Amino acid sequence: MALMCAGVLLASFALGVNGREQTYFPLLATHPMPEVCPFKRLTGHPCAGCGLTRATISLSHGDWARAWKFNRVGLPMYLFIVALMLHNATNWWRVRRGQNAVRWRWLEGFGFVMVALLLSNWALSALVG
Repeated sequence: MALMCAGVLLASFALGVNGREQTYFPLLATHPMPEVCPFKRLTGHPCAGCGLTRATISLSHGDWARAWKFNRVGLPMYLFIVALMLHNATNWWRVRRGQNAVRWRWLEGFGFVMVALLLSNWALSALVG
């Protein structure tokens, strides 16, 4: 899990978002990455997580305003990913040293808060437009 979270963060530094709001890899800037949201492909409407990839990339590049525009839950999600990475890396280190893994109960609660934030943001976006 720690490696997956680290991969997400590393990818967010390596990728970019162009003026048309498409995600791209800088070495292949002429070929944007395809849209992968199955919900949006099926319904034509964004899902609760739509824009999180672009928000994460924008946050990694220091563009807070653009991240907010892509998905208002981007910053808490970014912090959640960092916390998950630290938690799992800490437990990996502890277990390798013969110690017991620790549970960060607040992190479990943060996960539920993240789901609530995503769904609330999705509902708000649907109502406001």
